[in-house]
Amino acid sequence: MNRLLLCRKDRPGCETPENPKTLKETNKLVVNDAEDLIFAGSVGQWPSAPEAVNTAASALFNQWGGDDRLNACASAYRR
Repeated sequence: MNRLLLCRKDRPGCETPENPKTLKETNKLVVNDAEDLIFAGSVGQWPSAPEAVNTAASALFNQWGGDDRLNACASAYRR
């Protein structure tokens, strides 16, 4: 997931990093500006294509309240 987050839509021209092979390469994949949101009970069929996961996650995220709700929740928990 972090590999995909590092090349979000707001970072044009970014190439998704290769799978890490060492701890040093893994540590480079840390995403400091990400929030985690877990939809309990939303397990689908595994394995799933990334497009299917993105479609399902987008629908759940929008039903939940989208960016506005996430930003409000995240700001309440930031230290």
